[in-house]
This record gives sequence, structure tokens and C-alpha cells, in this order.
Amino acid sequence: MKTDFPEFETHRVFYDNRNYPRGFNRSGEFSLREAGLLSRYGALLSDLTQGRMQPANEAQSHFVEVVGGQAEPEHDLEKLWLKYQSKTLRPTVRYSCAISASDGDSFVDDSSDL
Repeated sequence: MKTDFPEFETHRVFYDNRNYPRGFNRSGEFSLREAGLLSRYGALLSDLTQGRMQPANEAQSHFVEVVGGQAEPEHDLEKLWLKYQSKTLRPTVRYSCAISASDGDSFVDDSSDL
């Protein structure tokens, strides 16, 4: 697997403290290699995805097409970003074990039995 993508090189480290406050490598959702790639290239990929940056080369243009659903991913970095998006953009399902409060009609006062 390719681990170097000079077309996406940036000097910023990518963090997602909202979804992964302990880091990508401790989340259990990404391998160590994937976590390293996200940290290294994620800032640029995020900027391209959100339109804060225009593609500077053909590889970046293709990445924008992949994220937009107009092309199939060709390399591991594109596949990884789609995986990251599927993990972070999914709706959050929360479960509760609480019992809802009932109306006052079902309350029985047993104090008269004493």
C-alpha cells in the first residue's frame, strides 16, 4: 500500500477533536497506518471537501470528484477519506434506559394501609 502522496502534501496536522477526542489511532475505527495518513493529509482533504480550497493539481481534482460521488476512488487515500466521512457523517443513534414518567393516574398511595 502506498504511504506517500506528494500531491496532497501539507504541513498542517489534522485533528478531529469533535469526533475523535483521543485521536484517530485510539478510536479503534482506523488502523495505525490509516490514522497516520489522516493526521498527515486530513487538513488538506478537509479543505478540499468543504470547498475552502480549490484543487491545485489533477489528483486533487479527482479527489473532489470522488467526494462528490462523480468518480470512483482510485487510491488508498481517497478510500480512507470516504471511510472517515462514513464514520463522521452518519447519524448518531442514542439509546436511553430511562423509564418515562407516567401521568399521575397510576400512582397508588399505600400510606392508608399502615
